Amino acid sequence: MVGGENMVGAGMPRVSVLIPVYNREKVIAETIASVLGQTFADFELIICDDCSADGSVGIVKSFADPRIRLIRNEINQGSSASRNRLIGEARGEFCALLDSDDIALPHRLETQVGFLDARPDVDACSGALIIIDGDGRENGRVWYKETAGHEALKVKTLFKCAVAQTALMFRRREFIEAGLAYVPGPANDLGLFKHALHKLRFANIGTPLVKYRVWQSQMSTEHDNQRERALEHLYYQYDLLGLTLTDDDRDVLRVVVTGGRIPPELADGFADLAARIAGANKQKQVFSQAALVSCMLSMYKGTMRLARKKGLGAYFRFRCKYRRFRKILAGI
Repeated sequence: MVGGENMVGAGMPRVSVLIPVYNREKVIAETIASVLGQTFADFELIICDDCSADGSVGIVKSFADPRIRLIRNEINQGSSASRNRLIGEARGEFCALLDSDDIALPHRLETQVGFLDARPDVDACSGALIIIDGDGRENGRVWYKETAGHEALKVKTLFKCAVAQTALMFRRREFIEAGLAYVPGPANDLGLFKHALHKLRFANIGTPLVKYRVWQSQMSTEHDNQRERALEHLYYQYDLLGLTLTDDDRDVLRVVVTGGRIPPELADGFADLAARIAGANKQKQVFSQAALVSCMLSMYKGTMRLARKKGLGAYFRFRCKYRRFRKILAGI
């Protein structure tokens, strides 16, 4: 039987797996099964239903595993409020987030617990996502596959979401003591990470941990709302640096916040923004200067690869521009 009154044995579980649910009757059973099939068994699974109007609750209740607890919001509050409630209900040393339409790979919990046990200096870790469609088919894409330490991830919050929320595991006590919480609205992962990466130490393992479902039916208007809200969260980092963004700066960020490479026509605008970022950070010391320069050089190399598609002439022009860009950053 599943219910809020269920307990998980006499001791506290090491991991609390937290899943917010809203109208996921088509996939929630597969998500739950992926957690119950983990190679690491010392966990509780807490599911918060946000007033689903379909059969999601009945499917959750059909699982008899005593490690499962179901809690239900009295009114629909959105995923941010549900995640905050789940964190408050958790009893584990670690909290592992998972979206209700994604699939945890069997070794996910074992890998992350082992990593955090071996790295007491790290408060939170995430990993790579294998992309699947609505029917669960893989398309060969893998996101967040680069292994990265805290300083590199912190710098990335200037441009995009640094880590995968659905594969995140963090130390519960440290998260709560840092005063962190999800904020309402779209792009709430970036809304959390823009603060969390300044208060906790993160790492990205790079190992695939979760199959992440991308729905083809997602409306473009919803995507636009996500992007604009994500941009608002990005601007927080520029406020910390004391930078005023121009319309050209915002055009550059609008491309990169969704994971895109900077097109050649925006390369000069990016180079100007990057130089101002480096100069401001040298004074403010918000980010590691070495990690910042490394990140922005890597982003410019992406522009070079795009330029190559236009021919060797364009590619060599951008190689020369890259060298000048590198010298400018080195001289700051």
